[in-house]
Amino acid sequence: MSQKIENPPAADILMNSMRSIGYSFSAAVADIIDNSISANARNIDLIVSPEQTNIYLAFLDDGNGMAQDELKEAMKYGSQTQITRASTDLGRFGLGLKSASLSQCTKLTVVSKKNGLLSAFVWDLELVKETKKWTILELSQDEISKLPCIERLSSQEKGTLVIWTDFDIIRETNNGLEYEGLTDCIYEACDFIGLIFHRFILNGTVNIRINGTEIEPIDPFLESNKKTEVGKSNDITIDDDNGVQQHITVTTYLLPYLKDLSDSDKKKLGGVSKISTMQGFYVYRNDRLIIYGTWFHMSYRNELAKYARIKVDIPSALDSIWKIDIKKQTAELPPLIRKQLQKCVESANFSSRRKNEHRLTLKTNDPNCLWQKNLTRENKAVYKINRDSPFIRSILQSIEPNESYKIGLLLDAIEYSIPYHDMYTDEANDNIETELTEEDKEQLSLAAFTLIKQKEQIESKPFEQMVDDILSIDPFRQYDWLKERLLKEHSNE
Repeated sequence: MSQKIENPPAADILMNSMRSIGYSFSAAVADIIDNSISANARNIDLIVSPEQTNIYLAFLDDGNGMAQDELKEAMKYGSQTQITRASTDLGRFGLGLKSASLSQCTKLTVVSKKNGLLSAFVWDLELVKETKKWTILELSQDEISKLPCIERLSSQEKGTLVIWTDFDIIRETNNGLEYEGLTDCIYEACDFIGLIFHRFILNGTVNIRINGTEIEPIDPFLESNKKTEVGKSNDITIDDDNGVQQHITVTTYLLPYLKDLSDSDKKKLGGVSKISTMQGFYVYRNDRLIIYGTWFHMSYRNELAKYARIKVDIPSALDSIWKIDIKKQTAELPPLIRKQLQKCVESANFSSRRKNEHRLTLKTNDPNCLWQKNLTRENKAVYKINRDSPFIRSILQSIEPNESYKIGLLLDAIEYSIPYHDMYTDEANDNIETELTEEDKEQLSLAAFTLIKQKEQIESKPFEQMVDDILSIDPFRQYDWLKERLLKEHSNE
């Protein structure tokens, strides 16, 4: 007859193994912030040690706080308090506090204040390694009083202080420069925090600061811009693991043109480069961003789709169906709703492509265009200067026939040396100057006026009508100010 025997894991081996679970520094920081938000904190401060001695990173919140027995249970791997979670809880498996913290440091200290009393416990990997047991330290009040930032927690009515010390991984990957490596990691985490928790920051429910500086929210949908196009929200129903019907809300967004973005808008997006690289789905769980900038293999990242965003809100009851991992960094699209979301993908992509093509596609059937786009047998685009455009034709007519071939050679040379890659990169980064200088305007006016004078020799039309004719062709028709300037110049003759 089989026997039931206990076979507990080796504490030192398991805890060290869990350090390699795959947390990035930013994701680990976000996991601690999750705990603070779940504890109803309004203010969350990240504090880096001001000096290179006694290096630490502290997280201080003004949340509910924990009594001694609650904190001891929360520090346990597999605690009873982790079994049942509120629907608004940002936690996933209840391991975030320990696994996230110890993935970055070897010593985790947590102090909490509730009902006017302070209590503190410490996980020290060196101690666990030494004892080979699940040994945790309970600090005395005297020991608590010597901890960094403890004065701030003591002055609060309630709250929790999490302290990371001994950043062995950062030290090893930065040639022993632990403090410099830590500050670099914190700097890189700022944008990540601003993106992951942007809803909380924007709606004013949470303030997050690093060394006293407010974290600015990064809004991937730029909802504050009136030119952002917001599609109709769709509600998708799906049963959770218990057979209870849950609701998923899906909304499509189309960002404004780059030219319609102010410097403030670009900052809110996290930089111009994010427009193209961050296209796709944004999956939120209880307002917390889980995964973003992916098409879940339903489309692919491309320049024409760069304005498309799809926001998906899911309840925590669907965690297992979406396969959200312990780090809350990855998720998988459930096959049950893939077909329904495919329509959203196609709609968002179509709108973004139409927006780009409306702006960028050449009117190849328009004889007044200076450029033409032709397609090869392989359906590849080839751009050519339209030799039959009115502007080019007028120039060729003003040159001696035996010299006009030189203009053809010049046009050929221009076509063969178009810097496609540089132009694409600069366009994607909104780095092309489209505003004309006063000198540019003078040159363009001179070209138009010269062309009109040439037409006067062969056409008997009023000057204003000839101006209208000229302003209907490239390269003049995109400049509304040109007509007034030409008429004024004519009246001064």
